[in-house]
Amino acid sequence: MGYSSYPQRESAKVAYSAAPVQKAKKNAPLVILNGNAMAHSDDVKKDKMMRDELPNLNPENVDSLVVLDEPLYIIDGIYYSENDLFGKNPTSPYAPLDKQDIKTITILQDLEATEKYGERGKKGVVIITTKNGKPAPKK
Repeated sequence: MGYSSYPQRESAKVAYSAAPVQKAKKNAPLVILNGNAMAHSDDVKKDKMMRDELPNLNPENVDSLVVLDEPLYIIDGIYYSENDLFGKNPTSPYAPLDKQDIKTITILQDLEATEKYGERGKKGVVIITTKNGKPAPKK
């Protein structure tokens, strides 16, 4: 029976099924408070941004609070996932996003996002336009 016997193939199946599955690290949700994104690729800096805003969290001081978990990002008309921009090895030419010269940011959520972008927009959409329409040069 061929070059591999049945018990060897079965043990390989067991060995591979017992191997732990590597999952990508879950990014924290994007939090936008009064129009300011509380996001940074460095967790320490992001935590500092959140702590600086906490004293302003009285209901009368909060105009808007949006929390998006893994939204679709559209930068200068090109679609990106959160991992493309903020993952361990970001693949977007716009990463890191905080180095870009941003002109406008528009947030769509719920029905408005799914009407315009279908299934891809169900978790929210962040539309970003840069001032020069292309990524900032890497240094």
